[in-house]
Amino acid sequence: MELLVIGLDGATYSVIEPLINDGHLPNIKEAIYNGCHGVLESTLPPVTALAWPSFFTGLNPGNHGLLSWQLPLNKEFKRPLNNSLNVTGNKLWQILNHNEKIVYVVNVPVTYPPEPIIGGMITGMLTPNLAANFTFPNNLKQDLLQVVPNYQLDIDIQKKIINTSNTKSIISFLRESRKVTRARGQAIQWLIKNKAPDVLIAVFEIPDRIQHILWKQIENISKKDHNVLNSRIEEELILCFKCLDDEFGSIQKLLPSSGNLMVLSDHGFGKIHTTININEWLVDRGLLEYKKSEFIFWDFARKLGSALKYVIPSKILWKTKTSLPVYKNFDWDHTIAYSGLPTEQGIFINLKGREPNGVVLKKDYEKIRSKIIEDLKKWVDHRNGSHLFSEVYRREEVYNGRFIFLAPDIVLKLSPGYSISDTIGKNHDNFLQDVSDSFWGGHEMNGIIAFNGPGVIKRKKLTYSNIIDAMPTLLYMMGLPIPQDLDGKVLVEAFTTKHRTDFPPTYQLYQNLDKNIDKSSYSINEEELVKDRLKKLGYL
Repeated sequence: MELLVIGLDGATYSVIEPLINDGHLPNIKEAIYNGCHGVLESTLPPVTALAWPSFFTGLNPGNHGLLSWQLPLNKEFKRPLNNSLNVTGNKLWQILNHNEKIVYVVNVPVTYPPEPIIGGMITGMLTPNLAANFTFPNNLKQDLLQVVPNYQLDIDIQKKIINTSNTKSIISFLRESRKVTRARGQAIQWLIKNKAPDVLIAVFEIPDRIQHILWKQIENISKKDHNVLNSRIEEELILCFKCLDDEFGSIQKLLPSSGNLMVLSDHGFGKIHTTININEWLVDRGLLEYKKSEFIFWDFARKLGSALKYVIPSKILWKTKTSLPVYKNFDWDHTIAYSGLPTEQGIFINLKGREPNGVVLKKDYEKIRSKIIEDLKKWVDHRNGSHLFSEVYRREEVYNGRFIFLAPDIVLKLSPGYSISDTIGKNHDNFLQDVSDSFWGGHEMNGIIAFNGPGVIKRKKLTYSNIIDAMPTLLYMMGLPIPQDLDGKVLVEAFTTKHRTDFPPTYQLYQNLDKNIDKSSYSINEEELVKDRLKKLGYL
């Protein structure tokens, strides 16, 4: 094996470093500090759907085409799910195949449906279930499930976990998370030992899943002496990270000493203390209107749910809330602008000729957009005077490429601790809701990157890196020509002067390397399964 790439979804130094310092992550520690490491800036917004394709294409979302979990509104006021068929650009494994490398890809998000590859592919997040054709070649699925019968596609955020006060169910979830992680590690080791890949690229999702629902407890771990833990949940959380480290170490041992290693995450993580209801803010400014009958129902349901939250099981309240179609509740004839998905961190203008029932004329578009941006920049948290957004952008200021049209017209860069909500029903507290008592955590821009191999400077800290830089850097580490049309760049500062002199980066123009892929997408049932999973994570 010449190259091993391990993704740790949602990994962040604020969690990893305290665990390393307390001796819980010896293998990850060695990987990070034995070579070059640093903060890896994610996409804006820092979301899995945008970030992992940016990693494996070396392109910004405006060029690779995935700017959300879902496509824009269609004529039925629905937003179909995105999948791997909508990712444009030559992927890392395609370029490696073109250069005669055998590649196995395991559990990388946004790879479903799988594509033909010289080697094999086991798809990751956005795969409907184990009944789907989630491997290439097809017989890899049968072999995988025979060798690892308890293999799972993802760590499910079970509905009962929404009630994070239920210690028993949380511990059950954490133990199930370790079981999924061990099975993932077993599958990866089996592939390396039996398929002899030149390159293996795999992702572990456990950091993201447990940090989403238990960030508050994870924060406590980093602040206290681990020798005097008094919480069963915190003990179980540490076991989860140790389990990840064990699997990582077992895989890393299979990489020859002459091989290259890269560890990275798609985004960071942090505390959420406040949610911002953008739609209610737009309503207040006369830019969005609800259908009166639908709003009355929503508002009633919200108030009833709040009153009965200690009586009705949390999973029923959650299911009811997430099943209500937000976009069908807008009075589109009187709507100027509306918020995208919470994870999109953006606002769409209801533009005539583009939106299903657009009303804003093209000549008025920029004037309206500029006014909204101006007002958003002025919006401060009345409780402390801090700005809710560290920056507010026009979409063309964030992205470049032919797919910019898929992005929200206005893109928000949230200040730390804030997240977007699309709940209908006015928050009277200046459209902000204090959720500082919640256990949940949210995505932040700063992930991690660490890599080592021949020519890499030992124990060097990077000054800056972006997720689009990982792919060209990997190709340089392999001594392979780098595509001329990438947005990312080789992180040359990580390599010794001698190495750069002896082996300068080479570039070439690659043709479209896409194979003939089955263009079938999700069935209705499969799409609902994936949507349900994304809703549990708070992404839809």
